[in-house]
Amino acid sequence: MKKHVYGRKFSRDTGARAALFRALVISLVEQGTIETTLPRAKAVKPLIDKAVTLAKKRTLASRRALLSEFAHNKHVVAKLEEEAKLRFTTLSSGFTRMVRVERRLGDNAPMVRLMWSREKAETKDEASKSKTKEIENKK
Repeated sequence: MKKHVYGRKFSRDTGARAALFRALVISLVEQGTIETTLPRAKAVKPLIDKAVTLAKKRTLASRRALLSEFAHNKHVVAKLEEEAKLRFTTLSSGFTRMVRVERRLGDNAPMVRLMWSREKAETKDEASKSKTKEIENKK
């Protein structure tokens, strides 16, 4: 008998639960924000933090680990590495945030919007372009 085993089952077997979590993480990476139930967001948040930590390393081993985690989806891994480079260079944790939204109509389940905790940092070129636009607008 297994006691004190961490994690929620979500009425799924191991493979279906892993596929659910993988799909949620992939959706967050591709879209930047997802809307899901509170328990699902709480369950997937540590997986997202681990994936971003791996992506920040930007080594061959970390890339291979991410590829195996995301079913060899090279597009998602490349986008995650780019997001980690642009957004989270100074952070060591807290890569996502949950914002509560209205409860779901069908079953009154608590819903949250799971999103990245920081917006993209502007590169030097983008910052100079925005400053020149501001100067032109003032004239």
